[in-house]
Amino acid sequence: EYRDGGLYWKDGRCKGKRAGSIDKSNGYRRIHLGGKVLYEHRLIWELLNGEVPNVIDHINQDRTDNRIENLRNCCQMINQSNRTGEADKDNTSGCRGVSWNKRKQKWEAYIALFKKRIRIGYYEDLDEAIKARKDYALKHVPT
Repeated sequence: EYRDGGLYWKDGRCKGKRAGSIDKSNGYRRIHLGGKVLYEHRLIWELLNGEVPNVIDHINQDRTDNRIENLRNCCQMINQSNRTGEADKDNTSGCRGVSWNKRKQKWEAYIALFKKRIRIGYYEDLDEAIKARKDYALKHVPT
């Protein structure tokens, strides 16, 4: 049964307990059911919407927050644009969409949407740049 963003066993020896555990390799909650490993967010989507799209995005980027209001059906491009914390190998900040601009001597926040790089701004403080990038993504990345 779905409640509070999670799936709970309705009967058996685990009745009332949260189903599954966090997959340490990718951070998603997984559930062993009928000899298969299934991801909780996909099960919740199917339970409440009747179908599972190819891509389900966690709006707030928290892979363990499976509340239905935090999940959305979207295309792969939007899902990739909404990634944070997973910086590319050549990234200087460790945060996706934020890097050091040598010329300006400031942190630059940016996002790539529809194959276009959008500059959000330049910031003295790394944390400010990261916050600006996250805020922009939440407001402007289409669903």
